[in-house]
Amino acid sequence: MASFEELLGQAGQPEKKKKKTFEDLLAEAPATSVTTGKSPEDFTKGEAMWYVAQKGLADTYRGGKQLLGIDEEEMAEEQKTINQLMEKHGGMVTGAYFGGMILDPVGWFIPATKARTVAKMAMYGAGMGLGAGALGYVDPEAKSLVGEGQMSRGEQAALGAVAGGTIAPAMGKALPWFAKKYAPVGDKIWEATTKNPEIGTGVAGGMIGYNMGEDTTIEEDMTNALLGIAAGASIGGLGRYADYKTGGKVGRFFIPEHGLEDEYLSMKGMNRKDANVISKKFNNIVGKIQDEDEETRELIYKLLVRDESVMREGVDSRVLDMTDEARDVMSKYGKDLVDLGVLKENTWLKNHDSYIHRIYKNPDFYKQKQIFKSVYGADDIRFIGDEIKMRGRTKTLLKHKWDVDKDYYLDNPEWEVISAKSSMLPGNRKVADEIDETVLGQLRRGELDPDEVIVRRDWTPEERAQMGEVTDASLALFRTGQLMANDVSAHKFFKTVADRYAMRISGEEVVPDGYKFVPDQRTKYGSLAGTFIPDNIHHDIIAMDKWRSGKFFKSDLGKAYRGVNNWWKLTKTAYNLPVHMNNFGSNVVMYDVNGGSLRGLRQAVKDLTFPKARGESDRLRMAKEYDVFGGNFIGNEVLQKNKALYRAYDTAADTGSDTVDSILNKTPDLLRKTGRHTKRWTLDKFKELYTWEDNLFRMGLFNTLIDSGVDPVLAARKAREGFVDYAKTSPFLEIARNSALPFAAYAYGIVPRLGEAAAKTPWKFAKWAAIIGGLNAVGEDLSNAPDRIERERQLFGASQSGRIFDLPFMPSNMVKLAPQVSPKGPERAGGRDNYYLNIGRMIPGQAFQYSTSGKRIPGMPDVMQPGGMLLSGLADPLRGINTFTGQDIPRGVDRFKEVGRQFIPNLPISGIPGIDTGLAPATYAGTKTARGLQPGGFVSQTKENQTALTAIMQNLGLRVQAVDPNKLGQSQYYRIKAKIDNLRKKMRKLDRDMEERVYMGREQIYRKKQAALQKEADDLNRIANKLGI
Repeated sequence: MASFEELLGQAGQPEKKKKKTFEDLLAEAPATSVTTGKSPEDFTKGEAMWYVAQKGLADTYRGGKQLLGIDEEEMAEEQKTINQLMEKHGGMVTGAYFGGMILDPVGWFIPATKARTVAKMAMYGAGMGLGAGALGYVDPEAKSLVGEGQMSRGEQAALGAVAGGTIAPAMGKALPWFAKKYAPVGDKIWEATTKNPEIGTGVAGGMIGYNMGEDTTIEEDMTNALLGIAAGASIGGLGRYADYKTGGKVGRFFIPEHGLEDEYLSMKGMNRKDANVISKKFNNIVGKIQDEDEETRELIYKLLVRDESVMREGVDSRVLDMTDEARDVMSKYGKDLVDLGVLKENTWLKNHDSYIHRIYKNPDFYKQKQIFKSVYGADDIRFIGDEIKMRGRTKTLLKHKWDVDKDYYLDNPEWEVISAKSSMLPGNRKVADEIDETVLGQLRRGELDPDEVIVRRDWTPEERAQMGEVTDASLALFRTGQLMANDVSAHKFFKTVADRYAMRISGEEVVPDGYKFVPDQRTKYGSLAGTFIPDNIHHDIIAMDKWRSGKFFKSDLGKAYRGVNNWWKLTKTAYNLPVHMNNFGSNVVMYDVNGGSLRGLRQAVKDLTFPKARGESDRLRMAKEYDVFGGNFIGNEVLQKNKALYRAYDTAADTGSDTVDSILNKTPDLLRKTGRHTKRWTLDKFKELYTWEDNLFRMGLFNTLIDSGVDPVLAARKAREGFVDYAKTSPFLEIARNSALPFAAYAYGIVPRLGEAAAKTPWKFAKWAAIIGGLNAVGEDLSNAPDRIERERQLFGASQSGRIFDLPFMPSNMVKLAPQVSPKGPERAGGRDNYYLNIGRMIPGQAFQYSTSGKRIPGMPDVMQPGGMLLSGLADPLRGINTFTGQDIPRGVDRFKEVGRQFIPNLPISGIPGIDTGLAPATYAGTKTARGLQPGGFVSQTKENQTALTAIMQNLGLRVQAVDPNKLGQSQYYRIKAKIDNLRKKMRKLDRDMEERVYMGREQIYRKKQAALQKEADDLNRIANKLGI
C-alpha cells in the first residue's frame, strides 16, 4: 500500500502517469465469474437454496434460451448442479427450486390467483401451467413419467397444466387468507409508526445514513444507517416533546393535517363533493350558453342583470329558457345561504333575481381572471365573496365624517351600510358585518356611536362601461357558480363542524384546554362564528387559509416572485419531456403498491379517453363529484372549452394568465397570435398531459376501491393521497415550496405512502425487486461479459449506484440491457459501449439519495438540498456552479447561458444544427439531440457517447446510458485526484502552521490533525485500490 507521501506525490504529477485502458484495469481487478466455481459438495444449505431459487425464478427465460439453442451446454451443467443439490440437501432446497418456478415473474402476467371463482382459478392456472411447462427449461436428464426415455416438452407442458390447475385455486384461496391474517399486523405497525414519530424519523434517518456514502463499504453503510437511526429517532423524540410543550404547534407547522380525525377529514371530503355538485350544475348551463354566438351570450347577460335596455318580449324562447334556468340555479343556492344564516332575507329579496358576478377588463380584469381561472380546492374553505349583496364602490367613514354625513348615507337609497365598528354593539361585538334594522335604527337615532362605518353603492352603468364590463354570460355565470359553490359548501361544512365540535362559552365559563376562539364574523365563518373549536381544526380552517390563499405573497413583488418561481418549476416538471416518462413509470409502481387492480385501470382508460365523444360514465361523474382529481377537473374542463374567449379578452385587456402570456401581450399582433397558437399546442398540451398522467391512475385506484365496497369519500381521499396530494400542505411546506425547497412536497407526500405500503403489504416491494432484478439478470446473461459488467458496476458514480426504493439489498437502478436490444454505438478500441437503462427516476421514492454533484450540504439527501429559482436558477450559475453536473462554469457568457437553460423548457428546441442561431442557449435536451445527429454519432474521450437513438430515448425519458469502463475509471481517477489535491493543501498548511509556531505548546492538537489527515489519506488509498485506479 502506498504511503501518504507517495500518494500525495502521485497526485501532484498526474500527467506522468500512463492512462490505463479497460484491459489494464480488468487485469488488476479481482477475478469474478457468473458461474459459482464450486462443486455441489462445497455449497452450504443456505447457498444451495439461494442458487436453486434463482434458477427457478428464471425458468421461463432458461426455457426460451433452450428453444433457441442458446447456451445449451452451460444450462445443462447448471441443471446437473441443481439436481445434485436437491439430492444432497433434500426437501428445503427442492422446495426453494420449485417455489422459484412458481414465482417466476412471467407468470404474474396471467393473474390466475385473482380470478373470482375456483373454477376460473383452475382454468387460468391450467393455462398458466401449460404455458410455463411449454416454455420452461426441460431437464435433459429427466425421465418420462408416462413412457420410456426422456421427458418431452409436450409432456412437461401437460404436467404443467395439471399442476397449474391444482396449485392456482389453492394459492388463490391461500393468498387472500394470508393477506387478511396479516392485515391487523400491518395496521398495528403503521399505527405505531404514525403515533410514535421516533419510529418514522428513525427509519428515515437510517435510510439517509445508508445512502449518503459514495466510497463506503457495506459495513460502513450499515454503521451510517445505525447512526442515522439514532439521530433520526432523537429528532423525532425532540419533535414529539416540542409538540407536546407547544400544544401541537410544532406538529401543525410541519405536518399536513396534523392531529385531524378521520371523521373531520370525511366532513372535508363531503365539502368537496358539495362544491363540485353545485359547480357541475352551473357548468351544465354554462356549456349550453358557450355554444351560442357572442351576441346571444351578451343578450343573456343583459337579461340576467335586468338591463333596462333589453325587454323579454320578442326574445327567442330558447334564449329565455337558458336565462331562466341560470336564474333558477342562482336563486336556489342564494336561498341556501339565507337558510344557513349567512345572508339576511331582506338582502336576498332585494338582489336575488338580478345577481350575477361581474368581470371587468380594465383595470381589474387581470386580477379577476386570475381568480376566475383558479378553481378553489376543498382545502380552500372560506367565504369568498358577497354573491347576493350589492357590489360597487365602498367608502370607509371614520367617526367625525360619519357624524357629519350619516343622514345622507342613511336616507339615500343608492347607498347601503354594510359594516360598523363600535364597542357599543350588542353582545360586546366590536364589528357588525350584518347590518339589520336594529343596528340601522340605533345609527339613525344616534344611540350607537360608531368608530367606523363602511358604506357601499352599486356601480353605475356608465362606470361599468368605463371599466370594461365583460358582458359574456358564460364567463360571468361560470364565476358566479364558482363563488356560490364555494360559499354554500363551505357554510354547510362549517355547520357540520359546529354541530360536532364547536362549543359556545359565555360569561365566566372556562375554555377547555386545546380549544380556540373563532372570530365572530358570520359571513365568513357561518355557524362557527363566535364558538370555540379544537386547536387542530381551528388551525386547518383559519390559520391554514392564509397559507393556502397566498396571503403572504399579496405584494406586487411577492406575486412577481411567485409567478417566476412557478414558471421555473414548470420547466423542471410539465415542460420537461423526460419527467413525463418518470412520472408515468412512478405512477405504475405506486398504483400497484396502493393495491390498484388491472380492471380498475382498464375502466379508467375507458373513462378518461375521449369522454366527450364516448359520453361521461357514471363512475367518472362520481369521481368528479368526490374530487378525485384534486378539485380542479370540472373547472379545467370548462376553461379548455372557453380558450377562444380567453384569448379575445387577453388581447383586449393587454393582460395574461401566466408568465408566457404576459410576454406575448407585449408583442405585435401577428407575433402574438403566432406565439399563442404555438403555446397552445406545446406548453399547454404538456401541462394537460402531466395532469392526465396522474388522473388516470387516481381514477383507476378510485375504481378499485369503489368496486371493493369502500365509501366514496374515503376512496377519493385515498386515490388523491396515493399519488401525492399536493393540496395537503402545512406552513413549512408552503414556505419550502416557495423558497429553497421547491419540490419538498413530493417527498412529504410519497414517503408516507411507501412507508404505509412497507408496513401493510411488504410483498409488493419483493415483487418489484424480483421483476427488476430478473430483467437485469437477463440483460447480464445475454451480454456474456460478467467480468466487464462487474468492473463497470464497481466504477459507477453516485448517480448510478442507487437502488430501487433507496432500500439496502434491493436491485440496482442501472438495468443492464442485452446487446440484442441495445443501440449500436460507435466503435472504439476494445469494442462498443455497454448500455444500461437507468430507472432511478421511474421508481417512486428516491427521497433519500445523496448525490455528490454540485455544491452540496454533507449528509443531506438530494430532495432537501437548497435550490429553487433564486439559488439553482440564478445565484449558482452566476457564481459558476452547475448544480446538475457539479462542474465549474467558466466566467463570461457560459454562465449566462446556464441561467438561460434554467428558465427554458427542457425540449429539443435549440442546439440542433441548422436551427440553433447561437443566440438562444441550448437546452440539455437540445444538446443531446445535436450530439446524436452528428454523422456517426457523438464520440468523446470524457463525455457519454451519443447516437440519434439514445438521444431520442433520453429526451423521451428512457435513460439509456452508454457505459465505457475506461471513461468510468478516468472519471473516478480525477475524482480521487481532486480529493488528494485538497488533502495535500491541508497537509501543507498544517506543516506551514507548525513551522510558524502556530501550534507552539499545542503539539497534541497538531498530532491529532496530522493523524486525521493520515487516516483520510489511508481511506483514499484504500478506495483507489478498491477501484483499481
